[in-house]
Amino acid sequence: MLVSSISNRILHADLEQAFRSRGYTLDPRNPDFNVAYYASAREKLDVTMWNYGYSPRWGGWGRRPAYMARPFTEGTLIVDVVDAKTSELLWRGRATAEVSDDPIEFQKDLRAVAQEIVKKFPATSASIAARSEAAPRALIPWR
Repeated sequence: MLVSSISNRILHADLEQAFRSRGYTLDPRNPDFNVAYYASAREKLDVTMWNYGYSPRWGGWGRRPAYMARPFTEGTLIVDVVDAKTSELLWRGRATAEVSDDPIEFQKDLRAVAQEIVKKFPATSASIAARSEAAPRALIPWR
């Protein structure tokens, strides 16, 4: 995973945009809730095995099993929504995805995962009303 201040800023902006699309606005002076996020990555191994077990097609037990192993990096993003007054956890969203070494692909994947998580967070009533109007909108106005 490309860990840097650049990816941190991208993630921050992606989460901010995802919450705006749910009808929320940024209010640093008097927030209803704060958002914290945590990103991590770990190496994983995907192993596929075939030609094993009993098969009448082969006339008995299968041939010697064949294996294919593919190492990859799995990234996890956790988003916490915390009550601004009580500091209690109100909601937690989590998603995992394979991490690309290509910076452009990494940014696209990060944006998609952030949106996937925040999409599960309840929308504001103004956001729901705006979406129920005749013409669907790509961007919901700030309220």
